[in-house]
Amino acid sequence: ITCNTPPHLPEGLVTVAVTTPWGTGSKPNAFEYMDPPSITSVDPTWGSTLGGDFVIIYGADFTGATAVSFGGTPAIFVVDDDGQITALTDAHLPEGLVNVVVTTPWGTGTLVNGFEYKDPPSILSVLPNKGSTAGGTPVTITGDDLAGTLSVSFGGTPATITGNTDSQITCLTGPHAPEELVDVEVGTAVGSALALDAYEYMDPPDVVSINPNQGPVAGGTPVTILGTNLAGATLTRVGPNPLSGMVVTDTKITGVTGGFPAESFFDVFVE
Repeated sequence: ITCNTPPHLPEGLVTVAVTTPWGTGSKPNAFEYMDPPSITSVDPTWGSTLGGDFVIIYGADFTGATAVSFGGTPAIFVVDDDGQITALTDAHLPEGLVNVVVTTPWGTGTLVNGFEYKDPPSILSVLPNKGSTAGGTPVTITGDDLAGTLSVSFGGTPATITGNTDSQITCLTGPHAPEELVDVEVGTAVGSALALDAYEYMDPPDVVSINPNQGPVAGGTPVTILGTNLAGATLTRVGPNPLSGMVVTDTKITGVTGGFPAESFFDVFVE
């Protein structure tokens, strides 16, 4: 005889009986009903779409489990005991809520929308892409899935986060030596993003001399400023007034002074 078993509660050993017009035959404790698995919760409730997250599944009747999946994606797992499974998620797309399913020979348990896949962060741009080795440069990083950023670093040097949305981070660079191209890294709870050679640390300019070192208050004096790391200077000031007609090399800046309200000593600034 082949047959399909009817539903039965509770689980346990039962008698199997066969009845014909001429009588009944039975065998006590010949068949055992087993409850299908049930899932009550998972921890954590979210992870990266890249996979690789350990998740503990809580429930009952997990003994003998043959498969675990998150959103249909199979997971590596170990049955810790009848009420707990430790699983390792695999990569899954797209991000979103998915069902968690545990399968045993006696049925399937499902926790609907029990786990959320989230995309890790990505970096699209870093502006400006260079700044002083002294640090303190305001930088804007744009990308995707940046909300909840925990850390930003430039060449391994931590930056100070000043603002954060899902598509943008504003931060201040930290001091870093020597001057060089460095990677920019963003870390969130979901994962990290790395932009290779995305930012260049530059030594700040150093002014050695200005010649001549005096001129009329009316301005119009051609001056030559000597120093190091002057290339890229966008503004040079003698006191409050910028030089006009600037010509810049790495070691020299030439320009013409502006007017002053009264004679005085002034500092020279190169930015």
